[in-house]
Amino acid sequence: MLITSFFTKNSVPKLGLTPTIRIWSVTDVSQTLVVNGDSMLEVGDGFYKYDFTLYDFNQDYVFRADGGIPQLDERYQYGASEYCRLEIETIQSIADQVWDEDASTHITPGTTGALLNLITAVMVNRTKIDIGAATLTIYDGDCVTPLIVFDLKDSAGNPSVTEVCERVPTTC
Repeated sequence: MLITSFFTKNSVPKLGLTPTIRIWSVTDVSQTLVVNGDSMLEVGDGFYKYDFTLYDFNQDYVFRADGGIPQLDERYQYGASEYCRLEIETIQSIADQVWDEDASTHITPGTTGALLNLITAVMVNRTKIDIGAATLTIYDGDCVTPLIVFDLKDSAGNPSVTEVCERVPTTC
């Protein structure tokens, strides 16, 4: 996990610092210093980073970065990291709500639900081949409104309904 801090002097990003960081693991009943004054690396534009390799997503942490120069606008930067505690019942409830939702409600263009509805329509809705136009039309759920129209092509790329080798959306 990367931890970043930003330092300024006279409201201008401060370069060339050698900040250090202290990180504590905290619980309801205890606290343990896990990083004691390790150096942070300069990123640029006043930003500095520390790669917290001991990070455990099951732990809560607080940290303090020290810019090292008393004249900095904000010598000390601080923050916290808390993990999300979800009970298994909550996770299962969320999954149930997502997967068991009525697909007919997925009508917003560009959503995964709308895409699933389209895929289902292509698989199961009424399909008709127009011999004269050499097209294949997939209809909406009402079996009347065209949803997608494909040009049918033979192996040479010519319109065909007898030797169909390819279906091409008419928008291509």
